[in-house]
Amino acid sequence: MPTISIPAGTFDFGRRAALLDTNVLVALHDDQDNNHEQTVLVLEEESSYQWLVTVPVIVESCGLLGARRSETQTYSLLLWLLDPGSNVVIMPELYYPKSLTEATQDHKNWMRRYSVDYVDASLMKAADHLTRTCELRPHAPVFTFDTGDYFKCCRQGYLYSLFDMKTAELLDFST
Repeated sequence: MPTISIPAGTFDFGRRAALLDTNVLVALHDDQDNNHEQTVLVLEEESSYQWLVTVPVIVESCGLLGARRSETQTYSLLLWLLDPGSNVVIMPELYYPKSLTEATQDHKNWMRRYSVDYVDASLMKAADHLTRTCELRPHAPVFTFDTGDYFKCCRQGYLYSLFDMKTAELLDFST
């Protein structure tokens, strides 16, 4: 089981871990979302993964679910995240408090340089950090329906893989 150091100690996760993007969480918890059925199918088929969810993804997902549907879907998402029997882990912040400003600056620079949104930039950085720290092969994957930002940045310095939820295909950019 890989372990990385974080401000509060260590973060242990399974060798087969994947980061989930906002659109996956929203589709999973909004049964009226066009991607709901595909999301349920893919997450069931790929159940050997441990799902890692970052704080920016949680914030964005809760906001979208609350605006689109109701607090019921937001509450469902939070229960799913906090279920001790699930294979879901809320990924803690990877940066020490004094370097959090630096990390946010990195995300901002990445956003400006490649015209990507903050959450995607933070997921690429998180996957890169997991990949490098734990020497993961293939690189830590991000599961998403919106692959555009990830394709723009796939060979720009961050190491990550991409799982395209539309095609159910893992794209490894390490070659």
